[in-house]
Amino acid sequence: LTMILMATALPTAAPAAAQSDADVQNRLIELALQRPSVAGPLSGELPTGPGAVHVQSARVNVRDFYAAATFSNPDAEGESPWDVGISFRRTAMDELTLMIDSSGTWSFKQAMESIIASGAVGSLATGPGEINAIDLVAIGSEGYFAVNGQYVATLDLSAGLARGDIAVGAANLAEDRRSGEFAAYDGFEVWS
Repeated sequence: LTMILMATALPTAAPAAAQSDADVQNRLIELALQRPSVAGPLSGELPTGPGAVHVQSARVNVRDFYAAATFSNPDAEGESPWDVGISFRRTAMDELTLMIDSSGTWSFKQAMESIIASGAVGSLATGPGEINAIDLVAIGSEGYFAVNGQYVATLDLSAGLARGDIAVGAANLAEDRRSGEFAAYDGFEVWS
């Protein structure tokens, strides 16, 4: 009897184990979208100057979520570097931050610590005025994210498992701060 139960259980378990991280991310987004959002959609501009507040909070308190936002690249004439992203599980003591930047790189860090992980974003639009969409799913100790609808990477979130706020941000890196400039965001929305 045990062998029959195992034989019938294994075929249904195998496809789930064979799912790619991109498939898992897409399924989690589908499930989240079946519920009403807990914040947003929000839009606005974030100042990028030194000493400015570079984030817009969703004013939520969640651990597991799906967040989406689009960002417009600066229209600057020069080759000024920029970065935008989403910080999450934000508490008074800690936060996790996912950033994308004008060099075509994503970076993941905890609070003021150094970068934990990074890599290339093949689908990133880097031209002046172009738009990039970030989709971020956090569930337990795993995070999944996409840029412009293309899965990019799976993140290890075990460094920060607390519930907290979520915010969009710009000019996270000191070298990306410019007085008098702004980073526009739109469609910032969060589902629990």
